[in-house]
Amino acid sequence: MNKRIIRLAATVFMLLVIFGRLHLSFVRYFDSDEMSHMHWAWLVAKGNIPYRDFFFYNLPGYQYLISWPFLLPPSSSILILTRIWQLVMYLGAAVLLHRIARKLTRSTLTALLSVVIFLTFPMTFDKTIDIRPDISMMLLYMLAVDIVINNTKWNSWRLIAVGLCVAASVFITLKTVIFALPALAYLYLTHKPSPTVKQILITLAGLVIPAVIFILFLALTGALPNAITMVTRDGFAVSAGKSPFSPWGGLGSPFPKFFSTGVPPLRPLPGSPPAAGS
Repeated sequence: MNKRIIRLAATVFMLLVIFGRLHLSFVRYFDSDEMSHMHWAWLVAKGNIPYRDFFFYNLPGYQYLISWPFLLPPSSSILILTRIWQLVMYLGAAVLLHRIARKLTRSTLTALLSVVIFLTFPMTFDKTIDIRPDISMMLLYMLAVDIVINNTKWNSWRLIAVGLCVAASVFITLKTVIFALPALAYLYLTHKPSPTVKQILITLAGLVIPAVIFILFLALTGALPNAITMVTRDGFAVSAGKSPFSPWGGLGSPFPKFFSTGVPPLRPLPGSPPAAGS
């Protein structure tokens, strides 16, 4: 089949998927996690300081990122607007994936196929439609990757931008993205031309300066002691009851974990009558 026809078919298919995701942004139910994120974003938009004015056990970058709709007059449409903002970040990640895949494979067709898989992969469904920090975290991480691999010559602004993107990605949610940082470090250090010691220090400055500013902000507002306690001890306490992720449970057939409700089936009490139809 002609490659041009394949590209056209892939493009049309992606547009259909995008419009389908937009429709879901309007009609999909809101779960408790989404309401929690929006409640925290509303508190931030009203001028409350995380850790000091309300309990929070993660890093609050995502709440600041989605807080701007809550500056508008109160309305139920803010919920949909926040979901559309989430969709925009999702599409931004798809664009970056296309650029990265095309650069690494030197094939537009492979890049399109990568985006098709990304847009339709079922494990990302809840994370891409719902209001959650995963996509924005990945968007910033992929932006750092894109800056690294799509440059033939380093300059100070690009070096600082890599550090800022990594810092912002960590600021979105600390506990997930740290597992992807070694891969980014490998791409960065093996890039041609390889960065010099001075260039590495400039990148680290872009990474550390936002963290220093955030710590100073917490210290000046009196939230730093609570932040340390909530992000460390309280964060582990909140997640203690969650079961660990299993690749087999997530991807194993015939019933992958992401299609289940997570609730074990009820067992009849001893001596109880059989269920109807059994």
